Amino acid sequence: MRYWARPHCSLFTEKLVSLFVRKSKVDFSRCKKNKYTKMAAGGISSSGLLSDLSCPICLELFKNPVSLPCDHNYCAPCIRQYSNRTDSSVSCPECGQEFTEKKNFKPNRLLANIVESFKQLKLKKGRKGQPRVAQDEFYSPQRREEVKLCRDEEVRPKPNKPLQAAISLSNKKDRAAGLKHLTERWQKLTQVWNEQREHITETKASCQLHELKTEIRAQFDQLHQFLYTDEKEQIRRLQEEAKWALESMEQQLLLITQEKDLIEMEMTMLQNEDSEKTKERLTLNSCKRSNNDKEIPELICHELRHGAHRGPLQYAAWKRMWSVIDTVPAPLTLDPVSAHPSLLLSADQTSVEDSPRLPSSALSPKSFEPCLDLLSLQGFATGRHYWEVRVPSREGWAVGIASESVQRKGNLPLTPQNGFWAMWLTNGNEFWIPDASPVRPALGNRARVVGVYLDKECGQVSFYNAENMEHIHTLVDTFPKKVYPYFSLGVAQAGFLGDSGVLKIHHMQV
Repeated sequence: MRYWARPHCSLFTEKLVSLFVRKSKVDFSRCKKNKYTKMAAGGISSSGLLSDLSCPICLELFKNPVSLPCDHNYCAPCIRQYSNRTDSSVSCPECGQEFTEKKNFKPNRLLANIVESFKQLKLKKGRKGQPRVAQDEFYSPQRREEVKLCRDEEVRPKPNKPLQAAISLSNKKDRAAGLKHLTERWQKLTQVWNEQREHITETKASCQLHELKTEIRAQFDQLHQFLYTDEKEQIRRLQEEAKWALESMEQQLLLITQEKDLIEMEMTMLQNEDSEKTKERLTLNSCKRSNNDKEIPELICHELRHGAHRGPLQYAAWKRMWSVIDTVPAPLTLDPVSAHPSLLLSADQTSVEDSPRLPSSALSPKSFEPCLDLLSLQGFATGRHYWEVRVPSREGWAVGIASESVQRKGNLPLTPQNGFWAMWLTNGNEFWIPDASPVRPALGNRARVVGVYLDKECGQVSFYNAENMEHIHTLVDTFPKKVYPYFSLGVAQAGFLGDSGVLKIHHMQV
């Protein structure tokens, strides 16, 4: 775009250069009264000199002035910003001459010195009888109002200049676009803000928090009651054993005491009686007692059984606790009829792996294909159930539940719309769940045993790291009439027999 240029005062600029080369030491009152000294003596009229010392773009005194090859001067930041508006060649804003290189700007140190000297002159003049003036004092009243308006609106319009008119129009368009963008964003934020407030209000008014707290307390109260009862039973057994031991030893002590008293009495009688008849009787009793020495009561020592009362008490209580736990790992077995033909099941039907055998030509209508999938023999139509699966170390596996009528032919996405509520491992270390963000476990904490919890009535299926029972994700939906535990080792690839690892149902031994 070509712009109109203002008059170029070359003769005046030459005189101006000559004037400021002498470091502004000229006494204008003694100079010859020509048109240049009159301008200098009169402050150079604040419209002529100031105009030549002002940048045509920002309309302020030059800052780090640079010269274009066409000898027009601009502030370095202004001309760089102007030249960055286009990717092609740049043209001079004043004369319109085009240049191929944008960085072909030469610093004009002489003009920079002139501007600095001009500032010093004004400052010295202000120090003599007037307070120090701001930079706005260098402008005429009309120009000062224009600059003030520019600063207030953060634009710098140049009256009657096509360049400034284009910039002003561009700024207006940018402001309009920015305002439109901010308005749309504000409306979206307002909508989200209202929805967030509604959710907060619903959560406060909802009885869900109270129901969950009540359920948690009921679950733990049941465990507390069991542990309390089990503790009392253990203490009762210990006290009964201790009581029996004490009673046995006290009874033996009584027998010993009785025998001891009888002997003492006979000894006294022997010492005090001298008649022949008494001696004969005591002698007879002594002979009888001599024959019965083996009947003397022996010492009885009963120690408490430490092994029964000081051992793996917690583990023993934990094993007994299984009788009251509501949901324990179900002993599932795999269904060979639903398995992909290349899957090999163990003899007890609790583990499966991809075998190198080729699939048979006759595929069962109930088997999955081409996915390496299978179901369990046990299905659930009601109740709460939990099972654990030891998964392969490599990615590609999936666990969850599937509808009884799920389509078993074709590579279908594992989504609720297709009858799958599952979680699988991908990207090496990310758990993927339908309609949810990927879950990345902590470093070194990837689950090797995955727990799956199903609450059929509540429509909940949850996934856990069974090694520490850390919750991974929960899906809430309305399930069909009957669902089956679902397992997968990935998708079979034609002509490729890879090692997909072993997937095993983890049976808890109690």
